Amino acid sequence: MANLRLEPVDFLVNPGPRVRIPRRGFAPPARRPPVVQVALRELPPRCREVFELSRVHGLKYAEIAEALEISQKTVEAQMGKALKLMRVRLAQWLPGYDAS
Repeated sequence: MANLRLEPVDFLVNPGPRVRIPRRGFAPPARRPPVVQVALRELPPRCREVFELSRVHGLKYAEIAEALEISQKTVEAQMGKALKLMRVRLAQWLPGYDAS
C-alpha cells in the first residue's frame, strides 16, 4: 500500500477507480439497520473515515495511517472516539441497556 493517497470523506462516498478496497467485517450499507446508518453519518468526518476503513474495509491501523498520511496513534484515537460515540448513540439497542 505504499504511497496510497485517499481523499478524506469523499473516498467513502465515491471511491472512484483509483483504489479498490475489499469490504469485509461490517455489514454493507444496504444491510445495516437504519439506526446504525444514522449513527455512522453523525460521526465526525475523520472518525467515520477511520471507522469505515477499519470495520467495513478491514484495513489494519497501520494501513489506515499510511493511506491517510496520519500517525497510527491518531488512527487509534479516532477509532476510540468513533467507538465511544457509536456506543452512546446505539446504547438502547445494546445488551444490558436499562432505560430506568
